Amino acid sequence: MLCHPAKQSEIDYREIMTPADSSLEIEQITVTAGGVTKSGEIKVRILSLPYRLFKTFGVALIWVFITIVNVLTPLLHFVTVPLSILATVYFTIKTFKVRKKISSGSAICPHCTQTFNTMTGSYKFPIKDTCTNCNKALVLNRP
Repeated sequence: MLCHPAKQSEIDYREIMTPADSSLEIEQITVTAGGVTKSGEIKVRILSLPYRLFKTFGVALIWVFITIVNVLTPLLHFVTVPLSILATVYFTIKTFKVRKKISSGSAICPHCTQTFNTMTGSYKFPIKDTCTNCNKALVLNRP
């Protein structure tokens, strides 16, 4: 018996793929360039365990697929398959260890004293960034 498409229960994958149950914190940072220091703030997303597991599973799945494709290469598979297995383990662990990400932020440039948006991504300090107004190299640190 076929169900009507509107009556089928569907899983909302957006709830799994977005860190909805993660918390958001605002942290103060310092921006340094040429010995001059200014302040700013960043929004840090603390990633939940289900989101981290979902991302880790995706990375592992990609690397397992690459390993399977490497099996098909003649002669090279003696080297590429073990390397792919090691890469699978390495990148899976590395992905799972990410607990925080910078989702947005703003700071004052020490050179031009204009407000600029900080880059998003990794939460590893010091962060090298560039002012979007004057294109000067900046270093972002936690105070």
